[in-house]
Amino acid sequence: MQYELFSLDEIEPFFRIYQSQDTAKQKLTMYKVNNRTLDLIVYKSKTGELFLAEGYDYYFSLYNSNRKIDVLCRVGEYKSELEVRYAALRELLLSNSRWALKMNQFSILINQYNQKQRQIADKLGIPVEKVTKYLLDEDIPTKIRILACKYDLGRIANKIARSTLLPRYKEIMYEFVTYPKEHSLRINDGIFNRARLLLRQDSNVDKLSNDDIRNLIIRHAVEQKKRAIENFQYDLDMMLKNAKATG
Repeated sequence: MQYELFSLDEIEPFFRIYQSQDTAKQKLTMYKVNNRTLDLIVYKSKTGELFLAEGYDYYFSLYNSNRKIDVLCRVGEYKSELEVRYAALRELLLSNSRWALKMNQFSILINQYNQKQRQIADKLGIPVEKVTKYLLDEDIPTKIRILACKYDLGRIANKIARSTLLPRYKEIMYEFVTYPKEHSLRINDGIFNRARLLLRQDSNVDKLSNDDIRNLIIRHAVEQKKRAIENFQYDLDMMLKNAKATG
């Protein structure tokens, strides 16, 4: 095994794990208390670049505590940058990191390295279905794909795209994956399931305008109030009457 001393600033990770300084210091203390000796495994490219292959949690605990320090690293015997990406992704899949972060790494393998889903599954030792889980459905509009990734709602966007909802309803539902975490209209699994049931409940829903349907979803799914079916039916009937009156 070959070990070399490198500054943390010299090492380029393929993805970033965000920690506060307090969290980083707590983790470093935990490593010391448990006498855990962790290797940072790096790959030195032919052009002299240093990429982090393994040891991401430890790296960012060090980096977010004091990024100017030098660390003894093991130089991994990887044949290519692609092999290093696979090593990093294996580690990422074992972490509790965000879905969007994992999705991005799978997308890079497919779009930049021309890897097929079956190839990725075989090299990672996981089912193809797990690879598919971390990819955005091609039917999702580009604008929605971008915002769903940004706000870590790609998994819900996939559920909408792969559901049996009418295209019009999907378009309305996509709006709810464009809101950041703090937004009152941000969607989750429970909201999506409730909204899907509401939209399937009565064929008369399709007679409403998009704004009215959106309001029904907000009132009876997003706000998560325990409204009875009768209340939903009352709202629907009132909206239908208003639509006829203004039509």
